[in-house]
Amino acid sequence: MAEIRGINRINDYAFKRIFGSEEGKDALLGFLNAVLKPPPGRELVHVDLLDRE
Repeated sequence: MAEIRGINRINDYAFKRIFGSEEGKDALLGFLNAVLKPPPGRELVHVDLLDRE
């Protein structure tokens, strides 16, 4: 597997596995709120996962 600037296919697989599944919705919401830093009371509380294929 070729690595491009520190990102490889294993990292991509792990990210999709953790944040792209129904079981990982809480982790995804926490991640998005931490990165986006919405103002208090405007945090994301729901996300719809679409078919990624």
